[in-house]
Amino acid sequence: NDLINEVTNLPEEELLTHLSALKDSELLYERGIYPQSTYVFKHALTQDVAYNSLILKRRKEIHEKIGRAIEEIYPERMEGFYEMLAHHYSKSDNPQKAFQFLKLSGNKTTRSHSLWEALSFYRQAIEKLKELPETEENKRGHIEVIKLMEMPMRLLGYPEDSLNVILEGEKLSKELRDSQAIAVFSALIGLYYTHAGDAEQAKKYLENCVEQIENVQDINLIAPIAFDLGVSYLIKGEWSK
Repeated sequence: NDLINEVTNLPEEELLTHLSALKDSELLYERGIYPQSTYVFKHALTQDVAYNSLILKRRKEIHEKIGRAIEEIYPERMEGFYEMLAHHYSKSDNPQKAFQFLKLSGNKTTRSHSLWEALSFYRQAIEKLKELPETEENKRGHIEVIKLMEMPMRLLGYPEDSLNVILEGEKLSKELRDSQAIAVFSALIGLYYTHAGDAEQAKKYLENCVEQIENVQDINLIAPIAFDLGVSYLIKGEWSK
């Protein structure tokens, strides 16, 4: 009820009158006890007809209102609503909020090992980001999401266009002249080729990554990349290296 009140902005008595009329018409049924009750359409077709009868602009306004209402009413339980917020803001005219909650939903589902779902959220987040101006901040946001995608992609055996996704991250890093990010993506491309069984390409990218790391003196990257490079040398039979 709190959410309905917030979105409709109607006086409580008037709202209850409308809800009672819908229940009496058997379009809705009520779950729970007022004021903690929720209202559900009895038939999905009725819901679809009601939704599609709204003009697109009005639909977008309602989705944004629902998203903002959830944020205001449940700030301490926000994580439980990430996916719902991602859905509503994706249907609104607010791509920035949609991006934010799609990314958070991807992080959440990665932690719960729902890897295909996580990839779907991350891909949608990138699509929403493309609706925003092509600023440095948004390019960095794009890079961040691609880095987040890499772990689910690797655990799933690099499905679909995984290499193209990682190459896009490398391209954006070069556009920003971000040496550290370039090094990271060289390593990720190397890992992809290691998994694909192409030790020569893996070695090429990982050696380039080591060179980049030496340039930026990033001690946190040295150990894991050195290990990955060692694996590629092992596969190639280059024992002394």
